[in-house]
Amino acid sequence: MSIRRKGPSGPVPAKLKAALAAKKAATSGKSAVSVEKKEEMINSDPVIHALTPTNINNFQGTAKENENVTSAVNIFNSNTKQYKKALKIVDGNLKKNSVHFNSLVVKALLLVKLEKPLDAKFTMEKALGKVPGSTKKKINFNIISAMGCHLISSYYKELDEFEENYVWLQRAYEAGGGFQNQAQAPMLNQLCLLAAQLRKYPDLLNYRQHYLNARPGYRANWSGLALALDLNHQKKEAIARLTQFEEAAVGKLGEKEAYEHGECTMYKNDLMFKVAKSDEGELRVVIKHLSENEDVIQDKIAYWERVGEVYVTIGDFANASKVFRRLIKKNPDNFKYFKMLELTLNVKYDVPKKTRMYANLLKLYPSSEPARFGPLTFLEDELELKAYLAFYLDLYWSKGVLATFQLLKPLFKNVKKTHVFQKLVKNICLQRLEKLDKESHDGANSASEKLKQPVKFLLANLYLFQRDTVNAMQVINECIAADSCGMTLEFELFKARVLKHETCYGEAVKILESVRSKDLKDRFLNNKAVKYHLRNNEADKAVELISLFTKNDSSFASTGIPDLHSLQCNWFIVEQAEAYKRQYELLLSQIDSVADYSEKLALAKKMLEYRNLSIKRFEAVLNIYKIYKNDQYDFNSYCLRRGTVRHLLDLVTWSDKIHTLPVYKRALNGLLSLALSIPKFAKAIKDVQNKLFIVNHKPADIKKVISQAPEADTDPFGDRYNGISSSSEFIKSVIKSEYEKYSTEISKKKRDYILSFILEFKTNNLSALTSLVSDFKEKVLAIQSYDDLTFNDSTGKLMEEILKLSSNLTRDSEETLKIKAMIENYCVSQGVIPAYINRQLIDGCFN
Repeated sequence: MSIRRKGPSGPVPAKLKAALAAKKAATSGKSAVSVEKKEEMINSDPVIHALTPTNINNFQGTAKENENVTSAVNIFNSNTKQYKKALKIVDGNLKKNSVHFNSLVVKALLLVKLEKPLDAKFTMEKALGKVPGSTKKKINFNIISAMGCHLISSYYKELDEFEENYVWLQRAYEAGGGFQNQAQAPMLNQLCLLAAQLRKYPDLLNYRQHYLNARPGYRANWSGLALALDLNHQKKEAIARLTQFEEAAVGKLGEKEAYEHGECTMYKNDLMFKVAKSDEGELRVVIKHLSENEDVIQDKIAYWERVGEVYVTIGDFANASKVFRRLIKKNPDNFKYFKMLELTLNVKYDVPKKTRMYANLLKLYPSSEPARFGPLTFLEDELELKAYLAFYLDLYWSKGVLATFQLLKPLFKNVKKTHVFQKLVKNICLQRLEKLDKESHDGANSASEKLKQPVKFLLANLYLFQRDTVNAMQVINECIAADSCGMTLEFELFKARVLKHETCYGEAVKILESVRSKDLKDRFLNNKAVKYHLRNNEADKAVELISLFTKNDSSFASTGIPDLHSLQCNWFIVEQAEAYKRQYELLLSQIDSVADYSEKLALAKKMLEYRNLSIKRFEAVLNIYKIYKNDQYDFNSYCLRRGTVRHLLDLVTWSDKIHTLPVYKRALNGLLSLALSIPKFAKAIKDVQNKLFIVNHKPADIKKVISQAPEADTDPFGDRYNGISSSSEFIKSVIKSEYEKYSTEISKKKRDYILSFILEFKTNNLSALTSLVSDFKEKVLAIQSYDDLTFNDSTGKLMEEILKLSSNLTRDSEETLKIKAMIENYCVSQGVIPAYINRQLIDGCFN
């Protein structure tokens, strides 16, 4: 007996009719369908959920179902937060009507709140897949109500996906009538915050204007509009809005609003100063505005700094010098005030007068570091410089200060004077030690032995700075021998540092463990030991030690790793990632020498585990920077309510360069190094590949490495990276998007050109490579700091030659061999970052 399948109820969609007619014509031969028509039919975007009356009714739901959804939303928004009760209500709806859109969206939202993100994602995908008239590529937005759009935006808000939240909230706002509907003011406020978060400044200005029209009684809305105008480069209009509110609020502000009023007044003055530029008349108006509001402005430091800055711009150095003397009296440790005083007294290029100025200031403020340090930056005569340097050091040595090298370090970074300062400091230290030895031998001064310690410690630091580890070790050993009590822990810590530079990590770890044992309650010593254990590739021991100072109250982990990730402890996470990477690279170098199949398989599994854990940790660092970026959202509202608009602008400036910070770049370099090793890894595991990826992780092992709750991270060992088979694939899927954030924010001066060059090379971006070479040449011409010596003309020429020959590169081509030889010759001839360039440029460009 055959069972006949029932046809679908309702009218047949037009596209389905056309497809059936074409198929019938093709099979019967009655009509010829062209090749182009067939391709068009195959590539068409078919409707996945028909726009039939039945589907529309089920999608919209009955009045009772919509009433239940409203009840669930009210419970969700109430103070009780009874999410399970609300979920029970929408589940009741879905039992009767499984495709009711608003019920599905609310369920997804509640599941996010109940920390079930995967179930929530599945539910939301189901909801969007059941929108009548939608295709695989395009959702039929017209049929979704304003409430539905608002619920979807709330779902994405809970996931911190600001772009999707913004798009859906815009749809909800427009569907609800836009700015003409005054009841939508709260939604408009959310759009303002999202536009600020996403840097959509034209939209922000539009929304701020409408929100002010809806709620004109709050100062925060006037400040918000002024800020939006400022960000859209309309500073005069911003000043007008702030003035308009001040005129309306005369006599109505109380003590509670005093701080907010002072901050907004100072922000208005900032705008006036930027508009004035160098116009003397306008600058006089700025000064007048400040003097009229001196009692109002609470931030007196900012007030007097602005007064001094305006006087300097006008050229009134007499009044400016009085202002900066006043600021120095207030804070004698601010280097900027001393530099501005030099300018206002017209002694910037007059060494004798400037010397007298600093001498007088040192008498007035004997504990001021800028007054004491200043002459070292401008004295030219070597004898005078040596005499003053000896005087400067004696002030600290007499007090037994061991940190004198850190105070002098800025001088060593001056590329023009670094060798002079190094020579002078070394001579002063040796002469002083010779004098102290003589006094000690003659018995003239019993305290001479104590004075030797800070002198020797400075000398050891200088030797290490010069990478003379032999002399540094000799001097620090003398310090340790003279410290009979063994309580000066800085000496032992420095010895461990010297051993670290000699790559003797095992010995350094022993010293750190000895130091740590002297005070087990000291978090700094514990963290220092953790860092050295990680450098020695002892990741498990490091986790054990750092877990002594974490809460460790997690039910899903046996260590403090989740606490460190929640605390955003970047230094530990990146060091752990690099430790795993080094362990992976060590096993990768050993696996070819293993002949036994079972041993090779075990080694390959461990190697794979280390590689994936390293990737996971590097990605964790990048994700922390996403959290930093997302955390701005709350401040966009808070700073306006508190009136601290200037601080909000500081936050915007900082966050716009957040991906250029050193740890972020370090994580990118780590991921790039792992990406470049993929071809070698694939070759090494070829014999055991069939059984390598069959891994069952034990619960105890998971508890040791897991960094987040299982609901938030279902892959603690990073097994999803197993399928990546090429460097380019890994770079495109994992690194490229994160590198683009770095690349758009970094300046030419601070860019890591090796990192940029390899990534653009691997992604075949020749235009970017040409631009990098050009920028690098400009960088070479602008070298001023000791740190910049790693950027030299030879490296730039090397990159340019690689670029010229990069059109026909294969592993064994003649051009490749030429470039390899060029790089190797360069690494031999240059003393600047040879290992780094050798490893990254050779392995990166040709593996």
